[in-house]
Amino acid sequence: MQDSLWFSRYFDSGAGALIKVELPGIGFGYADCHPWPELGDLSLERQLKLLAEGVMTPLTCCSMRFAQMDAEARSAGKSCFNDIKIPTSHFLVIDIKNLSGSLSGSLISRLSERGFKQIKVKTGRDLKHESMVIKQIHKKLLSRGIGLRLDFNSRISFKECICFIEELGEAISIVDFIEDPIPYDQEKWAELSKMSGIRLAADNWRDSSDGVPDAASVLVWKPAVIERNRAYDFFSRRNGKLVVTSYLDHPLGQVCAAYEAAVLAAAHPERMEICGLLSHLVYEQNEFSEQLEVSAARLIPPEGLGFGFDECLQRLNWKKL
Repeated sequence: MQDSLWFSRYFDSGAGALIKVELPGIGFGYADCHPWPELGDLSLERQLKLLAEGVMTPLTCCSMRFAQMDAEARSAGKSCFNDIKIPTSHFLVIDIKNLSGSLSGSLISRLSERGFKQIKVKTGRDLKHESMVIKQIHKKLLSRGIGLRLDFNSRISFKECICFIEELGEAISIVDFIEDPIPYDQEKWAELSKMSGIRLAADNWRDSSDGVPDAASVLVWKPAVIERNRAYDFFSRRNGKLVVTSYLDHPLGQVCAAYEAAVLAAAHPERMEICGLLSHLVYEQNEFSEQLEVSAARLIPPEGLGFGFDECLQRLNWKKL
C-alpha cells in the first residue's frame, strides 16, 4: 500500500500529518490524520506505520474514507460542497478567563454582531471561579440571546456537578447543555439530568460497546474518528439531537467535519444542533486556515476541488509512506 500513499507532517509540534492517496482509475485524494493520544489514539508514528501496512485504526479508517471522497470529487472536477450548506457553529473558548473581566462585554457584543448564538467553554478546572464568571456574564449573554455550552471532559464528580449547578442559581438559564459532566454511567447521568433539568451531551462515546449513550440528550459527533454509520445509528435508536464538531485538527480535517455536518443537516434538519466547526480560530493562522472564512457564525469552505486547498496541498513536501 505504501506505493500509493504519501504523508506530510504539519504544525511545529508534529502532532499530525496530511495524507495523500492515489486511487487507481480515480486520482489523488487528500485527508487529515491528527491523533490525540491523551484521548486514547495511537501516536502519529504508530498510525502511519499501521496505515502503510494496510492496518486501519478508527482514525485512519475515517481519513481514508475522506481521501476517497476528495479524490472522487476532484476527478469529477467539482467541490464536495456543491449544493450543500454548512450549519452554524458555536464559538469555542478554551479558557473561561477570556470571558471574565472588563473586556468580556466587548467580546460578547462582537460575537453577537457576528451571529453567534452559543459559546462553548472548557470547564472543570476551577469550579468556584467558573461559576463566578458565569454568574458575572449571565445577564450580558441573556440580553444578547447567547447561550453557554459547558464542557467538563468528565473531570468532576456527581456531587461536584450538582453543587456547581446549584451555585449558578438563575444563571443556569443560559446553559444550553453540559457536555461530559462526569464519566458516563447510565444511571448517574439519568439521575443528574432529572435533578438538574439540564440537557446532557456525550462526546466521549466512541469506545462504547453498546453504540451510543442513551442517557444523553445530545450526541457530539467527531467525523474524524467515528464513521458516519455509527453516528447515524443514533437517529435510528432514539429521538436525539446531534452536534458535529471538528477534532481540533488541521483545517482540512475541520472542513471534512463541516462536510458531514452539511450532509446531515440537509437530511435531518430537525435533529441538527448548532455545531462546532470553527476550531481554526483557536490556533495561530497558517496558509490553510487563511483560506477559511466565517460569515454569520458559519464556516465558508475554501475554494478548489474536493475539500479544497488545492494550491496549499500542491506546495507541501510529500514523503512516501
